[in-house]
Amino acid sequence: MSNVRGNTDGEMGKQLIFRYANLNGIKSKSEELKAWTERGKVDIGAFVETWADDSVTDTLIADLEKYKVHRKDRAGCRKEGGGGVAIIVQKDLHTLRATEYEVEGLELMWVKVVGMKMVALVGVLYAPGYDMEVFAKLRCSLEKIPPYLRRNMILVNDFNCPDIDWEDLSAKKPRTRELLSVIKEFALFQRSKRSTEVQLLHMVHRWSQGLSEKKEVEAVFLDCTKAFDRVPHEVLVRSLQDHGITGDLLDLMADYLRGRTQRVTVGGYYSEYSEVRSGVPQGSVLGPLLFIVAVNKLSVSVRCELYQYADDLVAHQVISKPEDCRAFQESLDQLGENCEEAGLSLNPSKSQHVRISFKRSGSVPVPQGNYSISDQKIPTKSQTTCLGVVLDRKLNWTAQIDAVTAKCRKRLHAIRSYFPLQLGAARQLLYISLVRPVAEYACSVWNPTNHKHQRQLEQVQKDFLKSIRLSKIPKGQHDGDFSQYRQHLAEVKWDYLWTRRVKAVLVNGFKIWTNGFPDGRLLLNVSRPVQQPPTRANTRS
Repeated sequence: MSNVRGNTDGEMGKQLIFRYANLNGIKSKSEELKAWTERGKVDIGAFVETWADDSVTDTLIADLEKYKVHRKDRAGCRKEGGGGVAIIVQKDLHTLRATEYEVEGLELMWVKVVGMKMVALVGVLYAPGYDMEVFAKLRCSLEKIPPYLRRNMILVNDFNCPDIDWEDLSAKKPRTRELLSVIKEFALFQRSKRSTEVQLLHMVHRWSQGLSEKKEVEAVFLDCTKAFDRVPHEVLVRSLQDHGITGDLLDLMADYLRGRTQRVTVGGYYSEYSEVRSGVPQGSVLGPLLFIVAVNKLSVSVRCELYQYADDLVAHQVISKPEDCRAFQESLDQLGENCEEAGLSLNPSKSQHVRISFKRSGSVPVPQGNYSISDQKIPTKSQTTCLGVVLDRKLNWTAQIDAVTAKCRKRLHAIRSYFPLQLGAARQLLYISLVRPVAEYACSVWNPTNHKHQRQLEQVQKDFLKSIRLSKIPKGQHDGDFSQYRQHLAEVKWDYLWTRRVKAVLVNGFKIWTNGFPDGRLLLNVSRPVQQPPTRANTRS
């Protein structure tokens, strides 16, 4: 299996064409390889299993008039024959072999590519299936690389991990789980431009997959006590240093955080100043960034899946047997330790555990009745609110629609109370800016198909339009068929709420299909429902 993992942050000055291949011996494929690179106009090529030794010259690997060859023949590894890796780079690109990041006994080579506005690091790795320590060695190599280079790094490789699932980053074998741990720890699987709606879509999609496989999902929604106020300044400075901020810039950031004081005033009397030793400056531009840097490594060594959005943490795992529950508890214990190291204080009593399942009986029991963090039990609930959306244990959206309707009506009441009927235009602007966003927030996640729920939401907009100066229905008549509502919509040139929701869903669907949605390919991965054994009910024609 061949894969490319990496991050980029900057510009090389031009677009580069990158190619990767497993050669299984260069001697018999030299001419074929040269034709392949010429036909593909390759700027950078990375190869594994070159099977090269001292008798193989660089001219067999590439045309030396066009390419510079970097190679690492197998030496000091478990097998003396075969193996070997190589990287070829167009001569107009400035490259340097980065031997300082390589590890003895590992078929890994790094090459720096120097561009106009950035320095990129290209690596090629061959991980034999028999080598159980290869990913531990890879971690040692990655630890040597400065964080500023890890942001602009590409690693191509043969992992030899057939059990790995790249869609949801899961695996069964210990060797493969070690690889996933490295990927998460060093952020080799990039996630960018993620909104709360994107986060919710990925969560609900992953849980729906588990339900379609006739399994259950454990989800724990963790509460961080005053997260933005509790992170110690020393942790923030250390996190910046770990991410490559050094020298004068690190001193500047440290001075920005340290030396802050506060005092309290009551009835005109002031307390003495006290030093502020924790928390990020709220309301500042750097505040959210500093917090994200501090909590960037919470998922290290955590084997369950973790969704993180600022201080909202959701740990979840698909389960089918008691061993899965015990493994999930171990992940929660590790997550608690990571939060403590990051200076975050978790509140287990305010955290919530939801078992997402369609099963009425035969559910997998939770060890000791409840999950826990720091030996404190986490209460179990049938529903909870995450990122502003009510999530039910059966992924039923009735509670969410009721919450949306109630919130919209509260805002409608405020508009009617403070703005008289004569200010109909102002009311419309307030509705568009204050009410409609509530009715449409994250609608791609919970858009109802039930006719009752659609009418319930539509009634909000219908009642608002009746409250402004539009055409009236004759006395004694009831707008049961929504004919007056349709007339009102035509007068203000608005769409139905359900039409606007469908448009939003279609837009997101198009983005997912055209790779314009963060990690959209994961949402295209649909599990096949488990086939039920034939019965009289489901075989009846």
